[in-house]
Parts: sequence; structure tokens; C-alpha cells
Amino acid sequence: MLRGALRLLGERGVASALVTCGVKNTGSAAVIPACGGVERDVVLVRADGNPHGPRTRRFDVPTTAPTSL
Repeated sequence: MLRGALRLLGERGVASALVTCGVKNTGSAAVIPACGGVERDVVLVRADGNPHGPRTRRFDVPTTAPTSL
């Protein structure tokens, strides 16, 4: 599903997408890099700044496959 969504974004001229998953979501944390994602950072989700709140991993993912020469 992610590859399909990235392809559609690429067809619409979007160069990269920000894709997120919870830090405990190991399945998504494996799929996103397999689709070319590079982890940007891990952020705290709670707006109140509570350091014990849920955290989210953020990835930059290209929407098109790299071209080979």
C-alpha cells in the first residue's frame, strides 16, 4: 500500500513524503525504510510537553525510484 501511495504522489509531482509511525510499531518501522525512507527524527506527540507521552518516528520517503545512469 505504501509503495502505491508513493507512486501516486510522484505522479502528481510530489518529490517526497513525510511518513510516520509510532516507535513501538516495528512492522511499519521495517516497511518504511524498505520503500526508501530515511529516518528524520523521533518526536514527542503530546502538545503539553510531557516527556512520558507517545513518541513518533518520522521518515522522509522519496516518491519516485532513483534513476540509474
